Amino acid sequence: MDPNILKLKAILKEDVALIRLAKKQLKARQRMYNDASMLQKGVEQMRKEARHTHIAYSIMRGRKYEEIEQKVRKGNEPDMNLVSYIIQQITAKITAAKPAEEIKETESQAAVG
Repeated sequence: MDPNILKLKAILKEDVALIRLAKKQLKARQRMYNDASMLQKGVEQMRKEARHTHIAYSIMRGRKYEEIEQKVRKGNEPDMNLVSYIIQQITAKITAAKPAEEIKETESQAAVG
């Protein structure tokens, strides 16, 4: 599997852990102060970013959007412009990293040969 896809998968895993932690903090704050609107907005933003990153990750692995999310409520559709932007950013990083990897491979082959 492509190492960049594995990196993206690790990022998604970290995002999920952060969201779980933020939700626990949000619930505790709501119980203590009965007001946590700023924290609630942060959790919502993290969830939105994680969802769109997951969609981008899945599309990059060759899945169709309909396979990723079968049931979506009206008004809760993903922002496909954001998904496209995430994919562009990832592919830009991949293409920028490849020449350096190719140079290293060429140098190592020259040293061996």
